Amino acid sequence: MNIETAEDLATTLADWLGIYGGCKGDGDTGCVWDENRPLCCRQGFVDTMTERIIEAADNTKKVNQLLS
Repeated sequence: MNIETAEDLATTLADWLGIYGGCKGDGDTGCVWDENRPLCCRQGFVDTMTERIIEAADNTKKVNQLLS
């Protein structure tokens, strides 16, 4: 059985959306990805989407507990 993680899902989304390439930072500043430019950098997109997917799943569990 294949178990999909939040990072697997975020990576699949990046593939589907055609988000490839590295950060455009100058080396000193590192990743310049931000939520105003979500398609700028694959690693920034995957990291942020992974966190958001985990938070959304946690929120769904909380809501379901409140409703049951």
